[in-house]
Amino acid sequence: MALLFFLFLGCSVGYWTIGVGLLGGSNLKQGLKSMLTPTLLALFLALTLSISGLSAYVPDILVKLSSTVGAAALPLMLLLIGASMYGAPLMMHKRDLAYLPFVRLILLPALIIFIIQRLPLSNTVYNIVLIVSLMPVAVTSNILVRRYGGSPDFAAAAAVVTTLVSIITIPIGCMLLRVP
Repeated sequence: MALLFFLFLGCSVGYWTIGVGLLGGSNLKQGLKSMLTPTLLALFLALTLSISGLSAYVPDILVKLSSTVGAAALPLMLLLIGASMYGAPLMMHKRDLAYLPFVRLILLPALIIFIIQRLPLSNTVYNIVLIVSLMPVAVTSNILVRRYGGSPDFAAAAAVVTTLVSIITIPIGCMLLRVP
């Protein structure tokens, strides 16, 4: 579980720094400014509290409040995606939505697995990277394109389509590529 946490931590930092920086600004100053997101600040605050040992001094009410708000995040994201897709001209993106599952759920995982098989990694790390590479488009992409420009309709449809296709590709990918 700790290895998955560290992989997720690295991905989150990359997502909320490099990803947001690339989307958020036409120049370096604007890109750096757009990286100061509440998510990234909360991530660094949590890391600081955890590493320093100060997390034991956080009041229980704040821990419970954070847990409750965190539990509401996924349902709210699903509502946002549903609202984004309502009345959206989905047929406008049909060509992109047709090849996106192949690229995101087959081609990229195959490339990632090809690379990590050549690295001296433990079986546990290999399996974690395998599972993470097989995941569909993140629902948070809808928030990023709303804030920094892009097509919310396409982001919502991409999350839904890749999630539906991943019902098939994740078990097959794990069965074919998993290290015992």
